Amino acid sequence: FFLELDQQALGHNFEFGTDGRTFFIHNVNISGLAPENKYYYRVGDLASKSWTDVLSFKTKQKSITYAVYG
Repeated sequence: FFLELDQQALGHNFEFGTDGRTFFIHNVNISGLAPENKYYYRVGDLASKSWTDVLSFKTKQKSITYAVYG
C-alpha cells in the first residue's frame, strides 16, 4: 500500500561509533498529537536522502513522552 507522509519535523542528530560501525540518534520534538491515534514516520537525512522504512506508533490517552526508533 502507498502511504503519503505529508508533514516534516526537523531536529538534530548525534553520531557515535563502536566496533567500527557508525550509529546515529535523531532527536525531534513534536507536539499536538491526538490521543489514541496511529502515526507513521520515517527517520533520515535530507542531505543524503537516506531514509528508514516507514514505521508507526500509537499514542495513548494520557500525554506522555515517546521514544521511537528507526
